[in-house]
Amino acid sequence: MKVATVQMPIVDGECSVNHLVLAQMLDNAPGADLYLVPELWTSGYVVDKWEKIARIDTPLTLDWMAKQAKSRKIWLGGSVIAQHKDSALCNRFVLFDRNGELVGYYDKIHRFLPMGEGILEPGDHMPIFNIEGVRVAPAICYDLRFPEMFRRLALEEVDLFLVPSEWPCPREVPLTILAGARAIENQAYLLLSNRTGVDAAGQQFCGCSGLFGPFGVVDMLPENEIGIMSFELDMQQIKRSRENLAVFAERRQGVDYD
Repeated sequence: MKVATVQMPIVDGECSVNHLVLAQMLDNAPGADLYLVPELWTSGYVVDKWEKIARIDTPLTLDWMAKQAKSRKIWLGGSVIAQHKDSALCNRFVLFDRNGELVGYYDKIHRFLPMGEGILEPGDHMPIFNIEGVRVAPAICYDLRFPEMFRRLALEEVDLFLVPSEWPCPREVPLTILAGARAIENQAYLLLSNRTGVDAAGQQFCGCSGLFGPFGVVDMLPENEIGIMSFELDMQQIKRSRENLAVFAERRQGVDYD
């Protein structure tokens, strides 16, 4: 399977503008089966506009993503501000298949309070999707700092983690180290799509989108580059790493787990 990470700037609060930017990028994209876009790619962190965006714009965004996936015959995933049935807001990863069908979603479990996510309802489940024979699990940005979450998913034989992000500068070193660590320790691939550019408040985002594998960084985009990078997954590499180092089987009860 060929996967691609989309590293794009976001015009805060301007969903239709961000649709246009992504469409133009996809028009010029390398061919891939799955494309991952950054966290909150239509809105950014305009907390005061989130309720309106979730209520009015996000339904339009979901319809737009479905149509893009169907017309381009791709899998398309990323996170948006969404609304629960009880009107609570959440940071929701959505995944569409080649037919434009919503395969499933994941609501961000670990909220990043310094950027206003305290008003969001945290998720309570960790889904695993089967994408054409590859077991895939989503996580979002700040989730990278919680290794137990990734290990629990890895024990369910996840091959690929999808991580949309809005990780700011100057913390790009922790971002790449954590992404690499989650892939290495779980003997899996991790596809990271991080925002680039500057937001309305002047915050710079650090890019560094790319693919991380069981042996570290595969490749990633530079900090300030706008673009799409694609990768062919080598599932035999995952298999070999798990056979050569039986990390999961060698965990010790009472030390590595209760």
